[in-house]
Amino acid sequence: MSLLCFEASARLRSFTAAAQELHLTQGAVSRQIQALETRLDVRLFHRRREALALTDAGRYYLGEVAPLLQRLERATNNVMTLKGRGGALSLSAGASVGSYWLIPRLPGFTREHGEITLDFATRVGAVDFSSVSVDASLEFGDGQRPGLHNDFVVPLLLSPYAAPGWVQRHGTTLDHRTPGTALIQHQTLPDAWEKWFAAEGTERPAGPDGPRYEIMSMALNAALAGMGAVLLPPYMGEDMVAARRLRRLSRRKLRYSKAYYLVYPEESAQMKPLQIFREWCYARPATARTTARPAEGAGRSPASNVSRVASAASGTPSNCARTMAPSTATATACASISRRGPGGSRPAMASVMSALWRREISTASGRVPPISTTVLMKAQPR
Repeated sequence: MSLLCFEASARLRSFTAAAQELHLTQGAVSRQIQALETRLDVRLFHRRREALALTDAGRYYLGEVAPLLQRLERATNNVMTLKGRGGALSLSAGASVGSYWLIPRLPGFTREHGEITLDFATRVGAVDFSSVSVDASLEFGDGQRPGLHNDFVVPLLLSPYAAPGWVQRHGTTLDHRTPGTALIQHQTLPDAWEKWFAAEGTERPAGPDGPRYEIMSMALNAALAGMGAVLLPPYMGEDMVAARRLRRLSRRKLRYSKAYYLVYPEESAQMKPLQIFREWCYARPATARTTARPAEGAGRSPASNVSRVASAASGTPSNCARTMAPSTATATACASISRRGPGGSRPAMASVMSALWRREISTASGRVPPISTTVLMKAQPR
């Protein structure tokens, strides 16, 4: 009770308001706070006439206690509501990948797993799990966040797009003659255009860059408004091409060095809703994800203290695809077996796939790698 009184008093900056929220008397809340301060041997509040104010110790303690109380409340509500049959999963996702890649795929998840409630928060950048009450985060990065599970989900493939009106004025070819100010920039991908022109084998336009946007969806809307050409992933650009609002300027897809990962702390790893969501993400049809996974060890320092936890190989086509790109023959076999549907024999499927992959991989390297790998980064010693 003392922790509830402390959190409410700190949030509302008043013992009286906290008492009303908790259906207690003001005196009872005050006594709980005094008992807590005595137990901790530290003052948590500055008692002022106009309002309460947290001490430095109180601010630190609130930052540690508040997320735990929120998780406890959510767990209690889940058990009371669902009787252990499901639960809620709190996720953070970038605005663009959340809106254009994840949300359109969620109806299938809710049909398959109606017992799980997904709560979403949108943030730019990496989540600080010590201060934000979320279970996991779908975020853009290099998959090397220390002390956290980093599970690869989808790569970032980029192609240039522009509005039809812009194409009429500037043409479909991007080269050194294209105005540099017409190249819409992503703040989180500062070198994207440079890498794209290098991959295309043409010189980048000289002069100042075009407008720079922090969120990819803003860059998309700038291109729709005719402000220039923009690099977008297919899940954002192709629907606009189909609607004739954008035109694709090249067939080339640049695989960016970073990708999207499902990141979560160790305490979330045993949550059944997160385990189900994680496997569902892996099972999504995503040709780009299966063929363009970042190279093993990319972006990792040789001195990195990495612990790899390899899960058991299941032998299913989706798991096989997560490890490496198959040859044409193996890919055709995967597709053929998958089309047989649920009526096919799962052991037989696993056996066929295992044989195909062992033959192919052993030819290339002499060994069979694990089917799926979760990277658990250890904190580096300072």
